[in-house]
Amino acid sequence: MAAALEHGLDALPGVATGTEVLAARRAGARFFKLFPAGALGTDYLAQLRGPFGAEDFVPTGGIPIAQVGAWLRAGALAVALGGDLAGRTAPRSPEEIEAVAERARAALRQAAETGTGTPEGQDAEA
Repeated sequence: MAAALEHGLDALPGVATGTEVLAARRAGARFFKLFPAGALGTDYLAQLRGPFGAEDFVPTGGIPIAQVGAWLRAGALAVALGGDLAGRTAPRSPEEIEAVAERARAALRQAAETGTGTPEGQDAEA
């Protein structure tokens, strides 16, 4: 984290507890990777936002696409998706690539349904 900040980059330290959020914040973090988010759940993030309402959390680890909206409604800045989006192996055919693209579109639709919108220039229906 220190090396990233030293070079003018934002760090994304992993946190799971309030104590870890405080330590990362004191070290200069502005964003916090909540991990393992799938095991902690959206209620945990909502509770964590009580004392840490000014911090920006990016939950990651074990989050299914169908829960993207729930995480955003719970107060996540963004949601990091891994296996549920990309799969466990690299796509090897145009059909597998299209399947990844469709999962990405589904995640964008989940985000758009929360009222958070999609990144500028992006269309959740694309």
